Amino acid sequence: MAWKKLRVIVSTGGTGGHIYPALTVAEALRKRGACVLLVGAEGGLEASLARKAGIEFAAVPVIRPGGGVFGFLRFGVRMGVSFMSAFRLIRSYGPDVVVGMGSYASFAVVQTAALLGIPTVIHEQNAVPGRANRILGRRASAVALTFEEAASWFPAGRTHVTGLPVRDGMGSADRNEAFE
Repeated sequence: MAWKKLRVIVSTGGTGGHIYPALTVAEALRKRGACVLLVGAEGGLEASLARKAGIEFAAVPVIRPGGGVFGFLRFGVRMGVSFMSAFRLIRSYGPDVVVGMGSYASFAVVQTAALLGIPTVIHEQNAVPGRANRILGRRASAVALTFEEAASWFPAGRTHVTGLPVRDGMGSADRNEAFE
């Protein structure tokens, strides 16, 4: 019997606090033989960092919630576009699982995967979860946490304290090297 390679979408964006752990997860999955697609915001930092790391990248249109009536309407329209883009991307890539690393940029991808019945995992890097992960956590198959304190924000029985994914070599520098 031929085994199919695991296909994983890792979705992230926004800041380095979300992006670097996502790159670490993507690289760890690749080392274990998985096919990994990193998905983030159009024009975001994650695109160049993924290319630099040799990780396949795809973008979805995203927008942060705006203020006022027009900002809210613009956000609603753009989220619709984001969900349609995420739907097409997921259908074409065919992931076995989708991992969301937090941020508004991962919202449509993870939510769409959950609605399609694809297993989803989110990772929360903070003790107090951001808005996107608080919403996504309601439907996620599993929630990985850096801090146990964040567990109270998510459904009981789905949380696992895994710590923060860090790149190889991050913990090996001595104090003097760190100051250099």
